[in-house]
Amino acid sequence: MQIKTISQLLKEGADLQKLLDFLMETESQSFVSELQEKRETYFNRINTFPEYVFLFFDDENNYFGYFCGELLNKIPETAEEIAFDHTPCNTSDGHVFYISSFAINKKYRKMHLGKIMFTKVFQLLQKDSKIKEMILLVNEKWESARRIYEGCGFKIINTFENVFPPEPLIVDEKGNEENDNNKLHSDSNYTKGLLMRFIP
Repeated sequence: MQIKTISQLLKEGADLQKLLDFLMETESQSFVSELQEKRETYFNRINTFPEYVFLFFDDENNYFGYFCGELLNKIPETAEEIAFDHTPCNTSDGHVFYISSFAINKKYRKMHLGKIMFTKVFQLLQKDSKIKEMILLVNEKWESARRIYEGCGFKIINTFENVFPPEPLIVDEKGNEENDNNKLHSDSNYTKGLLMRFIP
């Protein structure tokens, strides 16, 4: 597994539109439609903080995951401040690193790569002198993701009501639950978002 920033890839001659194609494909595979962010959002992230958009690829140069973040001047007090599809501000002098998105391409799931991927970027970010603390927003029901974050030292500092829409679920032939945007889930209530924080 290798990791590079979009900034590095573009300097090496990568095609920006193909990189965006991969980001959007993985986005659509990873999140229900209400949580899928627009191509324009990722384009703005790349333009604003190209050094904080990381792509993962295998030994055959096939991309399989991404990790995005941005710098903020302060800890958000409301979920609206870091709402889906928000335009990142060019706060290059910020000290709070907000992890805005993290996902794995569907073909590479069930390989236990999530923890490895997150930890690799997390370790890189800890070496960044501009970053004094890190935050992320996670659905209270995403227990696997929460375990990864808690294992890295993130702690819940706030709870925002009605942030995440209900997730349609199906069960595959192995008994694993998967998102299916074409199926309806019986739970129609929006769930809480947990704001988690890490101080290096």
